[in-house]
Amino acid sequence: MIAWGATPVRLPVAADAFVHAVDVNARGAVLAESTTGVGTAPRQRSFVWRDGKVVRLRYGGAAWVDVRQINDRGDVIGDARGEGVLWRNGKPTPLGRFEPSALNDSDVVVGDGTVGGEIHGFVWERGVLTDIGSLGGSETHAWAVNARGQVVGAATTAAGAEHAILWQDGVLTDLGTLPGLESTAIAINDAGLVVGRVSDHLGNDSEAVLWRDGTLVELGRFGAGGATTVGVDRGGDVLVEATTSSGDPLRAFVVHGGTTTALPLVGGGSVVATGLDDAGDVLGYVQSGSLGRRSFVWRKGRVTLLPTTDGRRPPWGGPSAIANGYAVGDEYVSLANGRATSRAVLWRR
Repeated sequence: MIAWGATPVRLPVAADAFVHAVDVNARGAVLAESTTGVGTAPRQRSFVWRDGKVVRLRYGGAAWVDVRQINDRGDVIGDARGEGVLWRNGKPTPLGRFEPSALNDSDVVVGDGTVGGEIHGFVWERGVLTDIGSLGGSETHAWAVNARGQVVGAATTAAGAEHAILWQDGVLTDLGTLPGLESTAIAINDAGLVVGRVSDHLGNDSEAVLWRDGTLVELGRFGAGGATTVGVDRGGDVLVEATTSSGDPLRAFVVHGGTTTALPLVGGGSVVATGLDDAGDVLGYVQSGSLGRRSFVWRKGRVTLLPTTDGRRPPWGGPSAIANGYAVGDEYVSLANGRATSRAVLWRR
């Protein structure tokens, strides 16, 4: 593979399209959305790009197709016309009337839908759609799933408080929270390590936490006004975003066991963490007066600023996802008519 510092690949699109890179898998397949006709007759076409080949993701005659994630097999989840969809080799399979949020490499899909005015979390597997239940309240959210089919998210209790949840083998478990605070689970790795945050019901006093074998562990606020987890990798590295008391990003940290490593403040500005992969790479961007907004990859203490396709820093844009030597994001470029648009780009290590 070439170094992160090499010129990225810009995905081909129509000249007037607004393109957003959504996700990338460990084989370098990029999931993207292309929007045209904004303000008149908008259409959003979604596609997978790999090695110069584009596969359109269609669903009947739907003019608007949203996509969420691509797994390492190349299968994609999204929704169109109010229905969840799984695309395999570009061919759609309807999943039911819910909005998918995540899938694993075995095509177990999780997401949320509305039933009788309440929000329910669902799991779709091999053609069977399962309601994961509730904690007695009116909302249950299923946000992430690991290779073992364990699902995490949040649900409201009968008293209306939100608690982090774990669903596995048909059983929904309340992971609990800290006294006086609510909790939500954001991600889970294949070993079953769950990460999330606690806060009050307005989202204030946010603190990063994890659950190991069902036990809540406080990671703290890292000297900031608040903190929340962004993700967790296969080895148990936890990515944390520290924020101001109003929720604005400040800097990022990687926590492993009892060791905390701060990502450097490149250019003297704030650091926004986007995600991490199982190779130990962290994706994010810096925002500073000297650099503007620049995407970066951090690995083992070293920051690499990712270049743009024209060799200049874009006026705005940012990274979306990273997976074992591949990263995707957006560049905002000027058009001949004086307007600006977005282009999806792929970086490779």
